[in-house]
Amino acid sequence: MTENIDQANEWYEKGCNQKNSGLYDDAIKSFEKAIEYDPKNALYWFSKGDVEMTRNKNDEALESFEKAIEYDPKNALYWF
Repeated sequence: MTENIDQANEWYEKGCNQKNSGLYDDAIKSFEKAIEYDPKNALYWFSKGDVEMTRNKNDEALESFEKAIEYDPKNALYWF
């Protein structure tokens, strides 16, 4: 289990770096890999949705944001 979390964190960090470098499509793929390892992590879903919005993939972004809210409904950031 810890190995999955470590893998998820590595993919998440990679996605953040790609996002910050403007590599949005790569960032989405990296966040998807993080989600594969830790599918109930709201931050991963939110981050994926954030990049999807940047890429004007609004339907996909909405789905990602809904997942973030599902897994962490008390986080006000996800309810923007």
